[in-house]
Amino acid sequence: MTTTHPHLDEVVRTRRSRRLRILIGVCVMVLVLLIAWLVIAANAGRWGVPMFNFTNERGSQCRNDFFGHSCNPMTLEDISYRADVPLAADTKVLLGTWRQTHDFQLTARLVFPKESAKASYEALQQKFGECRQNQPSPLATVPDLTALCVMSNEFTRMEGGLPPDRLWQISSATQADGSTLVHMDIRSR
Repeated sequence: MTTTHPHLDEVVRTRRSRRLRILIGVCVMVLVLLIAWLVIAANAGRWGVPMFNFTNERGSQCRNDFFGHSCNPMTLEDISYRADVPLAADTKVLLGTWRQTHDFQLTARLVFPKESAKASYEALQQKFGECRQNQPSPLATVPDLTALCVMSNEFTRMEGGLPPDRLWQISSATQADGSTLVHMDIRSR
């Protein structure tokens, strides 16, 4: 013969119910924390949090650090925007790096295909000026290049005798296949 104790049955049911409520509460808290972490991790790069990556509005992959951010590799659209010069859509990007702190620096190496080389080169000359003689160039060590041209504002003065706030050195040369190799170094002073 078994005896039942209604009071004890109620205590057991209450304990089970309490354990279930605690388990559900812990799961909800963990879920809320997980969602918050995912939102932060997804947006921290755009918010400027150090050591987080982001994709900028022109498609370049960037990473924040404690002093600014750097982008590498860069898209053609981003290089065109940063250099403030229109580049043909068929331009090939070999190298593109952007570093921004309180100053900035753009380094890019591009290839203008033979078909669009003339128009792209003219756009560079319109923006950065004519070729300067006897200027050092990072393209000087590349073999089989002809017509080396260096555009630079290193010794240029603005109105009032002040130096410009941006320094640039744009080197270009013609490759054997008729395409134009371009190396850009643009930085703030």
